[in-house]
Amino acid sequence: MRIPNLSRHYERLNPWERVRLRLAAGARKDDVEEQRLFEHSPTRIVPIPTHLQNEVVLHTFSLMYLTEQLESIASFFFARMQFMEGHIKDADLLSDLAGMAGANAYCFQKRMLGWKRFCRSIGLESDTLLSGNYSGLMLEAFDGKVQDVAPTPEVLIDWFQSRGLSPGTLIDEESEYRSWRGLLEKATTDAPLFEEQVKCGKA
Repeated sequence: MRIPNLSRHYERLNPWERVRLRLAAGARKDDVEEQRLFEHSPTRIVPIPTHLQNEVVLHTFSLMYLTEQLESIASFFFARMQFMEGHIKDADLLSDLAGMAGANAYCFQKRMLGWKRFCRSIGLESDTLLSGNYSGLMLEAFDGKVQDVAPTPEVLIDWFQSRGLSPGTLIDEESEYRSWRGLLEKATTDAPLFEEQVKCGKA
Protein backbone atom coordinates (compact mmCIF):
# COMPACT_ATOMS: atom_id res chain seq x y z
CA MET A 1 0.00 0.00 0.00
CA ARG A 2 1.50 3.35 -1.06
CA ILE A 3 -0.03 6.60 0.15
CA PRO A 4 1.42 9.92 -1.14
CA ASN A 5 2.42 12.23 1.72
CA LEU A 6 1.42 9.56 4.18
CA SER A 7 1.98 11.85 7.18
CA ARG A 8 -1.04 13.88 6.09
CA HIS A 9 -3.28 10.84 6.17
CA TYR A 10 -2.31 9.05 9.39
CA GLU A 11 -5.64 9.79 11.08
CA ARG A 12 -7.63 8.57 8.05
CA LEU A 13 -6.19 5.07 7.99
CA ASN A 14 -8.59 2.32 8.96
CA PRO A 15 -7.37 -0.17 11.61
CA TRP A 16 -6.23 -2.86 9.15
CA GLU A 17 -4.37 -0.34 6.98
CA ARG A 18 -2.58 0.89 10.08
CA VAL A 19 -1.72 -2.67 11.15
CA ARG A 20 -0.25 -3.50 7.73
CA LEU A 21 1.79 -0.28 7.62
CA ARG A 22 3.11 -0.71 11.16
CA LEU A 23 4.13 -4.31 10.51
CA ALA A 24 5.86 -3.26 7.29
CA ALA A 25 7.69 -0.47 9.13
CA GLY A 26 8.77 -2.89 11.84
CA ALA A 27 10.03 -5.38 9.27
CA ARG A 28 12.26 -2.76 7.66
CA LYS A 29 13.39 -1.45 11.10
CA ASP A 30 11.78 1.95 10.54
CA ASP A 31 11.16 2.78 14.18
CA VAL A 32 10.24 6.39 13.46
CA GLU A 33 7.48 5.50 11.03
CA GLU A 34 6.20 2.73 13.26
CA GLN A 35 5.95 5.15 16.19
CA ARG A 36 4.26 7.86 14.11
CA LEU A 37 1.61 5.41 12.96
CA PHE A 38 1.01 4.50 16.58
CA GLU A 39 0.88 8.05 17.91
CA HIS A 40 -1.55 9.29 15.26
CA SER A 41 -4.00 6.43 15.66
CA PRO A 42 -7.52 7.32 16.79
CA THR A 43 -8.47 5.76 20.09
CA ARG A 44 -11.62 4.13 21.36
CA ILE A 45 -12.83 3.36 24.84
CA VAL A 46 -13.78 -0.29 25.25
CA PRO A 47 -14.93 -1.59 28.64
CA ILE A 48 -13.03 -4.77 29.49
CA PRO A 49 -12.72 -6.84 32.66
CA THR A 50 -9.88 -5.60 34.84
CA HIS A 51 -7.99 -8.92 34.65
CA LEU A 52 -8.09 -9.31 30.88
CA GLN A 53 -4.96 -7.37 29.95
CA ASN A 54 -2.85 -9.35 32.41
CA GLU A 55 -4.27 -12.63 31.15
CA VAL A 56 -3.62 -11.73 27.50
CA VAL A 57 -0.06 -10.69 28.37
CA LEU A 58 0.62 -14.01 30.09
CA HIS A 59 -0.75 -16.01 27.17
CA THR A 60 1.41 -13.95 24.81
CA PHE A 61 4.44 -14.66 26.99
CA SER A 62 3.68 -18.37 26.93
CA LEU A 63 3.57 -18.35 23.12
CA MET A 64 6.93 -16.53 23.03
CA TYR A 65 8.40 -19.11 25.40
CA LEU A 66 6.98 -22.05 23.45
CA THR A 67 8.34 -20.73 20.15
CA GLU A 68 11.88 -20.48 21.52
CA GLN A 69 11.75 -23.86 23.25
CA LEU A 70 10.33 -25.76 20.29
CA GLU A 71 12.93 -24.19 18.01
CA SER A 72 15.68 -25.37 20.37
CA ILE A 73 14.22 -28.89 20.41
CA ALA A 74 14.09 -29.00 16.61
CA SER A 75 17.65 -27.69 16.26
CA PHE A 76 18.95 -30.14 18.87
CA PHE A 77 17.44 -33.20 17.20
CA PHE A 78 18.46 -32.03 13.71
CA ALA A 79 22.09 -31.76 14.87
CA ARG A 80 21.97 -35.07 16.72
CA MET A 81 20.49 -36.94 13.77
CA GLN A 82 23.06 -35.48 11.37
CA PHE A 83 25.80 -36.45 13.81
CA MET A 84 24.58 -39.98 14.45
CA GLU A 85 23.68 -40.98 10.89
CA GLY A 86 27.37 -41.23 10.07
CA HIS A 87 27.24 -39.63 6.63
CA ILE A 88 29.37 -36.65 7.67
CA LYS A 89 33.08 -37.35 7.97
CA ASP A 90 34.52 -33.85 8.24
CA ALA A 91 35.82 -33.41 11.81
CA ASP A 92 35.13 -29.69 11.93
CA LEU A 93 31.55 -30.13 10.77
CA LEU A 94 31.02 -32.91 13.30
CA SER A 95 32.32 -30.59 16.01
CA ASP A 96 29.93 -27.89 14.84
CA LEU A 97 26.99 -30.28 14.99
CA ALA A 98 27.93 -31.40 18.49
CA GLY A 99 28.23 -27.78 19.55
CA MET A 100 24.89 -26.91 17.96
CA ALA A 101 23.18 -29.73 19.85
CA GLY A 102 24.85 -28.76 23.11
CA ALA A 103 24.09 -25.06 22.77
CA ASN A 104 20.41 -25.70 22.10
CA ALA A 105 20.13 -28.14 25.00
CA TYR A 106 21.81 -25.61 27.29
CA CYS A 107 19.54 -22.75 26.19
CA PHE A 108 16.45 -24.95 26.53
CA GLN A 109 17.40 -25.87 30.09
CA LYS A 110 18.17 -22.32 31.26
CA ARG A 111 15.03 -20.88 29.63
CA MET A 112 12.96 -23.64 31.23
CA LEU A 113 14.35 -22.95 34.70
CA GLY A 114 13.90 -19.20 34.37
CA TRP A 115 10.38 -19.55 33.00
CA LYS A 116 9.25 -21.93 35.75
CA ARG A 117 10.67 -19.61 38.39
CA PHE A 118 8.86 -16.65 36.81
CA CYS A 119 5.56 -18.56 36.77
CA ARG A 120 5.93 -19.55 40.42
CA SER A 121 6.69 -15.95 41.35
CA ILE A 122 3.24 -14.87 40.15
CA GLY A 123 1.45 -17.78 41.77
CA LEU A 124 1.20 -20.06 38.72
CA GLU A 125 2.66 -23.38 37.69
CA SER A 126 4.23 -23.42 34.25
CA ASP A 127 2.03 -26.31 33.09
CA THR A 128 -1.10 -24.38 34.05
CA LEU A 129 -0.19 -21.47 31.81
CA LEU A 130 1.21 -23.50 28.92
CA SER A 131 -1.72 -25.91 28.77
CA GLY A 132 -3.93 -23.23 27.23
CA ASN A 133 -1.49 -22.70 24.36
CA TYR A 134 0.17 -26.05 23.70
CA SER A 135 -1.15 -29.61 23.59
CA GLY A 136 1.89 -31.42 22.16
CA LEU A 137 4.24 -33.89 23.79
CA MET A 138 7.72 -32.73 22.77
CA LEU A 139 8.10 -30.04 25.43
CA GLU A 140 7.46 -32.39 28.33
CA ALA A 141 9.50 -35.20 26.79
CA PHE A 142 12.56 -33.00 26.24
CA ASP A 143 12.10 -31.38 29.65
CA GLY A 144 12.84 -34.77 31.20
CA LYS A 145 15.77 -35.47 28.89
CA VAL A 146 17.59 -32.16 28.88
CA GLN A 147 19.27 -32.69 32.26
CA ASP A 148 21.24 -35.56 30.73
CA VAL A 149 22.35 -33.77 27.56
CA ALA A 150 22.82 -30.09 28.43
CA PRO A 151 26.50 -29.13 28.83
CA THR A 152 27.81 -27.02 31.68
CA PRO A 153 28.57 -23.35 30.95
CA GLU A 154 32.29 -24.14 31.10
CA VAL A 155 32.03 -26.87 28.48
CA LEU A 156 29.95 -24.66 26.20
CA ILE A 157 32.39 -21.75 26.53
CA ASP A 158 35.31 -24.08 25.76
CA TRP A 159 33.56 -25.23 22.59
CA PHE A 160 32.95 -21.66 21.40
CA GLN A 161 36.56 -20.73 22.06
CA SER A 162 37.84 -23.86 20.28
CA ARG A 163 35.98 -22.67 17.18
CA GLY A 164 37.46 -19.18 17.47
CA LEU A 165 34.16 -17.70 18.60
CA SER A 166 33.33 -15.42 21.51
CA PRO A 167 30.41 -16.80 23.55
CA GLY A 168 29.64 -13.45 25.12
CA THR A 169 27.53 -13.64 28.26
CA LEU A 170 25.63 -16.92 28.44
CA ILE A 171 22.04 -16.90 29.56
CA ASP A 172 21.22 -18.52 32.86
CA GLU A 173 18.19 -19.10 35.08
CA GLU A 174 18.56 -15.71 36.74
CA SER A 175 18.85 -13.70 33.53
CA GLU A 176 15.84 -15.46 32.00
CA TYR A 177 13.77 -14.94 35.13
CA ARG A 178 14.61 -11.24 35.29
CA SER A 179 13.90 -10.86 31.58
CA TRP A 180 10.34 -12.17 32.00
CA ARG A 181 9.81 -9.98 35.06
CA GLY A 182 11.01 -6.93 33.17
CA LEU A 183 8.70 -7.67 30.27
CA LEU A 184 5.75 -8.06 32.63
CA GLU A 185 6.41 -4.70 34.22
CA LYS A 186 6.51 -3.06 30.78
CA ALA A 187 3.40 -4.84 29.51
CA THR A 188 1.15 -4.20 32.51
CA THR A 189 0.45 -1.22 34.69
CA ASP A 190 -0.03 -3.17 37.90
CA ALA A 191 2.63 -5.90 37.92
CA PRO A 192 2.33 -7.69 41.28
CA LEU A 193 4.92 -7.47 44.02
CA PHE A 194 6.53 -10.82 43.43
CA GLU A 195 7.49 -13.02 46.33
CA GLU A 196 10.94 -13.30 44.74
CA GLN A 197 11.38 -9.52 44.90
CA VAL A 198 10.74 -9.56 48.61
CA LYS A 199 13.26 -12.37 49.08
CA CYS A 200 15.88 -10.49 47.06
CA GLY A 201 15.33 -7.27 49.00
CA LYS A 202 13.70 -5.51 46.02
CA ALA A 203 10.49 -4.58 47.81
